[in-house]
Amino acid sequence: MADKIPLKIFNDLRNDPAFADFGWKYFEVICVKPSPYYNKWINRGEARLNPWKMECTCEQYESQSVRYVKGDIRGFCKHLLSWNINSNKKIVKNSLLNLLLENQLKHGPENIIKNEIEGKEIYFGFQTGKEWVNIYINESGWKRFSYNIKTGRWAFNAGPERERLFNTLNF
Repeated sequence: MADKIPLKIFNDLRNDPAFADFGWKYFEVICVKPSPYYNKWINRGEARLNPWKMECTCEQYESQSVRYVKGDIRGFCKHLLSWNINSNKKIVKNSLLNLLLENQLKHGPENIIKNEIEGKEIYFGFQTGKEWVNIYINESGWKRFSYNIKTGRWAFNAGPERERLFNTLNF
């Protein structure tokens, strides 16, 4: 069984050359607490899931969930992600977390860094070895912007309204 990654620290990215200049000391672990009130299993094709307990019987969940602490969204399979995004019975009611889950369903798990620039809470999401960084910022609601650290450009030429906040970072 693989070692579980401890809360608040994600050690394997600290030496990633793409992010070496950031100087950030820790990585956020975004977790969802299972509901103590419900314990219902739902059939979804070849898999059975219990979205209230954040569990599934599929191979993807079995392989990913052993790497992370219970509730860490990086351990969620496509069934849990899909349920939360598409169901009218959403378990997660937080708009930032829903945005993170939607992105994970499309592009895979991200490692998240939480930072504050000029008093604004900002989350950076990335995958080791990838040149794109997702920036989650609250601009009249949480939004995601993608920035390519190698080419120095925003995806679709669409950066955040407060793009100047990022001029202080060494992308």
